[in-house]
Amino acid sequence: NGQGPWFTLLEGKVDHEFIRVDILKGENKKPEFTALNPNGIVPYYENGDIKVFESNAIMRTICNQYKLDKLYPTDVPTRALIDMFLDWRQTTFYKHVGAVGYVFIGFSQDHASVAPAREALKDDFALIQSHFLKNSPFIGSNTPTIADFSLMSVLHFAECTDIDIPEFIFAYMERFKAALPESYHTVHDPFGKVFPKHH
Repeated sequence: NGQGPWFTLLEGKVDHEFIRVDILKGENKKPEFTALNPNGIVPYYENGDIKVFESNAIMRTICNQYKLDKLYPTDVPTRALIDMFLDWRQTTFYKHVGAVGYVFIGFSQDHASVAPAREALKDDFALIQSHFLKNSPFIGSNTPTIADFSLMSVLHFAECTDIDIPEFIFAYMERFKAALPESYHTVHDPFGKVFPKHH
């Protein structure tokens, strides 16, 4: 989930200090980190008096703070679509990807949730295609927005599992990579070293 805010900082050309927290070593559960984010999860963003956790909230905050309207367009229809996607991604799509993916990589033993989540993902992918990517190559825009940053972080995780990913999603990921090649490698390559692709 830290990928989305990192994409936002890079594409917004915002000066920042990136501090790595190794979740595989449990650094996110240490008192010095939970004092910042009581949930004990990454990412966390701090800028003066601004202290935010939750990746989608962080991206919105950065865009509002630095007026990154290209990444988070201000026209009401487009912003409504992006906000709708961000909430749906967090409450629905990521829940289903996680139910399958966390069992696959050994982070969960909830095997009973896997089959229903696989079925739900068929509808999720269909909705992405028929609604969120219906009229543009990216979500609500001809160039990537924070909605795409959020989606890509989930898709990168899905690639590390045995989730059935439709071909149109792979094509979308290639468009994203081509649009932001430098940021893509900066953000994705470290993740790929820890969680190699299954597909």
